Order: sequence, then C-alpha cells, then structure tokens
Amino acid sequence: MLSKCELKSLITPTLMLLDPKYTWPRRVMMGLMKEVYFKGKWRYGQFIIENEDELLDALLSAKLTNCFIHTHSEVNLREGKPEILLIDVDCKGDLDRAKRIAFKIAKGVEKIFDVKPLIYFTGLKGYHIATPFEPRQLPGGSMELRPFLSFCAKHIIENLKDKAVIDPHVLRQPDRLMRIVNTYRRLDPLSYPGAPLMKIEVIQKWNEARADPRLLYGDYKISDVKAKEYDGVERAKPIRSLESCEWIEKLLRTAIPDGRHRAALYIISPYLAKKYGNPLLAFLKALPWLRKCKELKPTTLSESVLMYYIKRALSRPAIKFYSTLDRIKEEDYELYEIITHALEQENSVQRTMGREENNELRSSLPQRSIVNGGGVKA
Repeated sequence: MLSKCELKSLITPTLMLLDPKYTWPRRVMMGLMKEVYFKGKWRYGQFIIENEDELLDALLSAKLTNCFIHTHSEVNLREGKPEILLIDVDCKGDLDRAKRIAFKIAKGVEKIFDVKPLIYFTGLKGYHIATPFEPRQLPGGSMELRPFLSFCAKHIIENLKDKAVIDPHVLRQPDRLMRIVNTYRRLDPLSYPGAPLMKIEVIQKWNEARADPRLLYGDYKISDVKAKEYDGVERAKPIRSLESCEWIEKLLRTAIPDGRHRAALYIISPYLAKKYGNPLLAFLKALPWLRKCKELKPTTLSESVLMYYIKRALSRPAIKFYSTLDRIKEEDYELYEIITHALEQENSVQRTMGREENNELRSSLPQRSIVNGGGVKA
C-alpha cells in the first residue's frame, strides 16, 4: 500500500500541469466502474474535490484504477481562463502510428508556443498531448473558453495530414477530463474478462514552460473582428447592424403558433445575443415571448433550451441569423408564412384597439354643435 507521500511523487507529472494559484476545487472521476467510496459515501461519475489531500484519498480508495482529473479548476472555468489544452490521438491497432502523430503534434505546439508538452500513453489505443497555459482571463470570459481552446487545437493540427486519428470530441470540447499519469486503466471485466491493467505512462516530459494564450488570440475571431491586444481588449461590436431589425422587436411582442424552435434558434437568440452581449439579459428579454407562445399553444421549447440557444449564439459569432424577412422567405418559407401571418394579425389587433380607444375618447368629450356659419355652441 502506497503512502500519500509516495503517491504524490508518483502523480507529480500531472499535478505540475495544474494552475498553481487556482488548483482547487476541481472535478475528478475514478474507480473501476466510474464509482468510488469517498468521504463516507459512494461517488458515481464526476465529483468535486477541494484540495490535494482529498485527491490522494480518492486515488487510494479507487486503487489507482481509471483515474481522471479535469483540465480546468472550477475557478478557471467560471472566469474563462485557459489552463490545459488536451489533444487525444486514437489509433486502434497501430500504436506506432499514433505515437508518431503525437510527436508531430507536440512539435506543432513547440513551434507555436515554445512549449514542450507532456505526452503520455493512455493505456489502450493512443496518446494524450497536454499543453499547460498561463491562466489569463479571456476578454469574453467563460463564454469564450471552449471556442478559444477548440480554435487552438484545430490551429495546432492544421497542417497534419492524418487528422482522422484525432478524437473529434476533444476538438469540440477541449476542456475535459484527462487521465492521471502513473495510474492504471482497466477495462470492464464483464465485457472484457481477463483484460490486464494498463499503466498510464509518460512518453515525453513537460519542459515546465506554460503557453501564452495571447500568441493565438490575435488569430481567434470573435464577433467578426481580430483582437490586436489581449489585456484590456474592448468587447467586440455586433456582427451585423441591428438598425433594420425592428420587425424582430415586433416579433418579440407576438406569439406564434408553430416554428418556435426555429424562430428562437435563428432569429430571437442571435438578435438578442448581439444586441445585449449578455446571456442573462438576453434571456430575460426573450422570456415573455416564450411564455406568450406557450399560452397560445403548448411547445417543447423550454426555458433551458432557450438559454442554450442564446449561449450558443454568443459563443459562435458566425451562427446563422435571419436578420430580414426576405432571407427567411428564401431559406424557410414555412417559417416565413407563420411569422408574417402572426405579425399581420398583431397589426390588425393593434389597429382595432386604436380605433376603439379613439371612439371611447370621442364619446367622453362634451357634445358640440356648429351654428351660425362656424360659431360653436355647446
């Protein structure tokens, strides 16, 4: 049985990668079937640890089996600070090929950032390349973290001919769990009886230099402009002018019976995201519209889905946006008919209400009659 001191020394290659200032709290996952008895109860899937001592306790409880730790602490995720970029090379049945590609990627990292990343064998069919960053807050905060890391990963492998061996999930979600070095990978014994333990081994040591995210931020487009500076960069302006979108303001006051998901995804969310630049404020502006639509006719469009659409629009500046009715007519004629019919009905209701208000106002005025060639007599 290892002591905590021996265990810490064993997993040092992974611990060194973590942000030294905001290391904890951080998510982990471990155990043969992704479950471990920790702090008096069973933990299933991911759970949060508060310090290094808790990590060591959990590792010992899991017997160093199938141990993962998140590439970002909870603080850095919340504040939008890149911490570790992980690229996964999987090549089942040809580990030599996977290894060659892993070293090619590492050379790409070194060329861009002047950092020699950590490469380790994942115990089955490939390798991980882990590049630690200087944890600098991105101008766009947490909303920019995932798109920026994804851009970095794609930029690093841009000239790689054999991209098929790169795990596409990592490119879409580079902030993720990574295996802890010098622990063991074990396959499900029910599905793979007699499968041996596989050690997570270091293939290339990290040179203890951290990548500066500013080196790639200038190439990372946010809201159709390139940031020339990292610190103090102003919030990007909207992609398109919103001056010609008065009809969307009318739509926000109008319930539609169908096409609510498409309207929210391609009209409401991009418009409010670009107008306010804040997911909560945009959501609060869209919420009355959603409630009106639900009163008119039940819909599967929920509040959580609406918030997801808004966050998606904020994190993807080039997302499809129906800024004019003509564009909707070209790309989705059914939605065009639904919206124009609803807007015409709303205009008709407004005109009717206006006439009724005028009639009420006239009836409340004193009766007058015209006599003697224009003289007025009450």
